[in-house]
Amino acid sequence: MQNKQNLLTLIDSGASDHCITNQTMFITYEALNKPLKGLSANKGSSFDIIGKGNTVLYTCVNGGKRKVILEDTLYTLSLRSNLIFVSTLLEKGAKVYFDGDKAVVKTQDGTEVMSAVKLGKLFAIKIDYPILETFIAQSNWKAATFDTWHRRLAYTRADTIREMITKSLVDGLNTYGDLKMQGQCEDCIYGKHLAYPYSKNHFREKDVLERIHVDIWGPAQTQSAGGA
Repeated sequence: MQNKQNLLTLIDSGASDHCITNQTMFITYEALNKPLKGLSANKGSSFDIIGKGNTVLYTCVNGGKRKVILEDTLYTLSLRSNLIFVSTLLEKGAKVYFDGDKAVVKTQDGTEVMSAVKLGKLFAIKIDYPILETFIAQSNWKAATFDTWHRRLAYTRADTIREMITKSLVDGLNTYGDLKMQGQCEDCIYGKHLAYPYSKNHFREKDVLERIHVDIWGPAQTQSAGGA
């Protein structure tokens, strides 16, 4: 599994929106009912957009750290890097400066909030991940299909899961696709059976104590209420 923390975060003039591949960077998130297709400048290839929201970046600037909030960010799981769109930064009032092999992003009051270095033809932002390490293993943050959540929630009724999603009753219950089961759940069908049919060729004991079933438990140590 690819470590999302190792992906580059690039300042990109060719993107149409901020695109983030790591969902743990989202501070607000809304999963799309149906994934959308985005077009890449790389030979017209496409990628899936499965959610949107606001994200937080912790950038390294002049030996310190800055917290940057990016609004209206797209969750693009299949991209190989995070993309920060220059035009969107400018629309928000930020200033972007390119000078040789470096790039700098400043706020309207001149505060430097992003610093990037040139890697080939790309400018990679210096990122720090102080809050992501404890969440990196939380796979439930990733958007999943309705059927997947049905299994994760111990085969809960579809109507109950649909209500939790549409009314936002549970944090992190992010889905994509239709809010319905794709056919009947085989596990639910078997789970409702009273018993499996018995084979006609089973072995039947004839003598007393020929087969013994024993629950092994212990050892156990008892202690009186008085601590003796």
